[in-house]
Amino acid sequence: MRSKPFQFSLQKVLEYRVHLEDTLRTELAELRRERAMLVERREQLETEVAERVQRLTAGEFDVLQVKMTTHYVNRLEGLIQHTRQRIAEMDEAIEEKRQALVEASRNRKVMEKLKETAYEEYRAEELRTEQLFLDELATATFNRGTARTDREASG
Repeated sequence: MRSKPFQFSLQKVLEYRVHLEDTLRTELAELRRERAMLVERREQLETEVAERVQRLTAGEFDVLQVKMTTHYVNRLEGLIQHTRQRIAEMDEAIEEKRQALVEASRNRKVMEKLKETAYEEYRAEELRTEQLFLDELATATFNRGTARTDREASG
């Protein structure tokens, strides 16, 4: 006596939630990589500015070189400011994505708990059905034995 195998009625929903969580995790990792690249770029620009300023203060330059270097340093500082702004935007995007991931993880865990509960109910029903079958089998065996004993006693 074998009943049908366990099937979770919300399996597709669980699979979707797992997929969504994986997708969000991947997107979060990509945002963090992009942020790291921006931080590295900002640090390179800051190093370049520091080197240019050091060269200006260490050596003797003519007015044109000072003017060109100052203009270049100003452009670099503008790029640094823009990069800082992009990093701040990335920080916000990362936090939003992280919150979405936390929520997706929570939703997946809820579905997994529902699946676990449904499986436990399935197993309990299986055991109850099996016990009923064994009880009926024992009763039938007992009744056959009693009937045989009655026939032998009367016969």
